[in-house]
Parts: sequence; structure tokens; C-alpha cells
Amino acid sequence: MFDFIRIACAVPEVEVGNTEFNTQEIIKYIDINKDADIVVFPELCVTGYTCADLFFQRTLIDGAKAGIAEIAKATEETNSVVAVGAPVIIGGQLYNCAVLMSKGKVDGISVKTFIPTYNEYYEKRWFSSAADLKCSSICSDELGLDGEYEIPVGNNLVFDYSGVKIGAEICEDLWAPLPPSTLLTLAGAEIILNLSASNETIMKRKYRTELVAQQSARSLCAYVYASAGMNESTTDLIFSGHSLICENGAVLLQNDSLIDGGYSIKHDIDLGKIRADRAENKTFCDSASLY
Repeated sequence: MFDFIRIACAVPEVEVGNTEFNTQEIIKYIDINKDADIVVFPELCVTGYTCADLFFQRTLIDGAKAGIAEIAKATEETNSVVAVGAPVIIGGQLYNCAVLMSKGKVDGISVKTFIPTYNEYYEKRWFSSAADLKCSSICSDELGLDGEYEIPVGNNLVFDYSGVKIGAEICEDLWAPLPPSTLLTLAGAEIILNLSASNETIMKRKYRTELVAQQSARSLCAYVYASAGMNESTTDLIFSGHSLICENGAVLLQNDSLIDGGYSIKHDIDLGKIRADRAENKTFCDSASLY
């Protein structure tokens, strides 16, 4: 990886509850985007976001675990860092997670902090918050992975890939008064990945675009946002698969408003510019020293 980093947002077709189908779709988009340094998928894409009470079923969770292992193995054949959304049991509780993988291994699991339970959302029925975590790592065999190694878990993980610092948060985390990404960037993260399942309402796309762009501006970072696609529109919510790649407040690329089926977008971000702007901006430096 050099100063220019190629980012891909991939929104595969999803069959809600069909982990085998979803896993193969994810692997397909990893291959399609094998020229990207980082490939980001939506929230809970291994199972589907709208599984509702199926999240209580061990069959679904075991299927997700098998999917994670298969996707991780697929990264052996690519140079990409891959982030997928999946439910993961940690310490007996179910968490909504971003699983980061590369070179055939799971590098870490970023856990969703803010679990929405208002309006059309009732995620706390199924998921615990990162604030409830009682451990900072799990063993790879808990996910059925090859080899034995420790996998860090938490909401404060900054991953170092050849000197490129990456953090991740999940959907609602960005909408909080103090997003985890703010603290992640102050801790050194230069690229933030947001795995999302944000539904559509009137004017929400415009608001969401401004939200992502403003967070990248305040945090002087690249902010990569991939949201669940139209195949999740199976109950009382509508999804469009909104994806965004922003850099220091500028929207570099986003998808068309309506896409029928899976798709991906790609754009290069200028890591050198991010680093130069941070070095110049003493307010950012002073803020980092406070946390």
C-alpha cells in the first residue's frame, strides 16, 4: 500500500437468512474487486440485516460462523483487506460486528456500540452493545478458523496494515453524539469503514450523505460507507444500498439512487493528503492529545 489507497464498497445480492448464498455472493464481490486495497460490505451481510427473530436461532448463527471462515479463507488469494458484517457470539452474548480479514485470517472484530431501539428499529431485542463486552479477544477456534490465534474484539480497534491505519464502526454508531469513529481517528485511524443497513425515508439519502461527508471533514479522514441493498426490503423497511466514499469532507463517489441487484463502486483516496492535513491542523492535534 502506498499514498493512494483503492477503496471498494460492495453491496451484494442477499437472501435473508441464507448464509450459504450470501457467503458465495460476498466471495464473488471480493474477486470482482481484487484490485482494491480495501473492500467494505454492508452490516450483517452474511445473514441479512432483516432476519429479526431468526437471530435467536443457532442454525443461523452457526451458518454465519461457517460463512466467516469461508470468506476468510477466500482472502488468501487476494491482497485486499475485507470487512464483512456478521452476528458473532462473544462471551455468551450476540453482537453486531464488522469482521476484518486479510491473508486468510480474521484480523479483528469491531463491535457495534450504539444499538438503536426507536422508531422502526428494535435491535436491542437481539444484540448487545460493545459496552457490554467482558473480554478484549477471542480464540480463532471459536469461529472455526484454521490455525490457533487470538482475535481482538472491541469498539476501539485501530488496525495497522503496512502503515495504513483503519478503524470501523457500524451504522447507528455514526448517528450518535460522539461516534466511535471520532475517537478512532483521534487514536490514529486514517480510514474509517462503516458497515451499514440504513433504510430509506424521504430526504434521508441527502441527510446521510451530509452526515458522512461532515464526519470525514471533522475527523480529517477517508470515510467509507456501505449500506444494505434492495434485497433487504422484505418487511416494513426499504433499502437502496447507499454507498459513499468521502475524503476530508469531499464526496468522492456514491452510487446511483436506485440499483436493482448487487453492485460495487471503487475510488482511490489520497492518504498523503489526509496525513498532510492532519499535520497542518493543530486543532486536530490538540484534540488528539485530550483523548
